[in-house]
Amino acid sequence: MSLGENREFNPFVEFAQLVLATTPNELPPLRTINHRICPKPGSTWVPKWRASPSKFYAELTRQLTEDEASSWIYRAEHDTNAVDLFVQAK
Repeated sequence: MSLGENREFNPFVEFAQLVLATTPNELPPLRTINHRICPKPGSTWVPKWRASPSKFYAELTRQLTEDEASSWIYRAEHDTNAVDLFVQAK
């Protein structure tokens, strides 16, 4: 870009070879070092608030099924410390 040009910088145009045409629905391959957070045996977690199950159940079920199928998430060995994250309804 020369000094005389008055155009806005657009990284999607400037670096088009780095932008994927579609969003991938799978994780990249495993690397040499993989991290996992393992809770201490016997530990528990109590959430500060609980979402209304009926309000979010359909969307949560759809999202969990989709994410598990694409390997973004996996079933825990013990479901006592399972955590649900929600986007607040508008």
